[in-house]
Amino acid sequence: MAAQDDRLPRIFTDDRAASELVDYAHDLARSCARVELSKTQIRAIYGTVRSLQRKELSERARGLRLLIPKIAYAAARDPALRPLAGPLTEAIVHVTRDSEGFDGRFSRFCEFFEAIVAFHYVASEEAKRESSPRRGGR
Repeated sequence: MAAQDDRLPRIFTDDRAASELVDYAHDLARSCARVELSKTQIRAIYGTVRSLQRKELSERARGLRLLIPKIAYAAARDPALRPLAGPLTEAIVHVTRDSEGFDGRFSRFCEFFEAIVAFHYVASEEAKRESSPRRGGR
């Protein structure tokens, strides 16, 4: 995944990078599903980001920065979170780097995270179907 990290700044600053955002979110979600990161673990972090969307602009930036140590703590406790923790932390650093243009970058970050949640759900369900025994000869 390290080769894709150079896409992060562009994903959050370029309106034309939607396909890169989707591709990167898809790759990241599949990596998380492979290490059996639970949907609950991703949604716990995503829920925090969603709650930030309802806050004032200044509170969003602060809350997003404060999410970095929470992600680090969660990843230290559960290694399955590590494939998500690094890219999310790097994304937060890009998004919060300065106040000019923050609102747009934050919006794209939310879209990015929403795509990760959606793709992870799909990948997790596919893995579940592949690992469960088929009944009735179907």
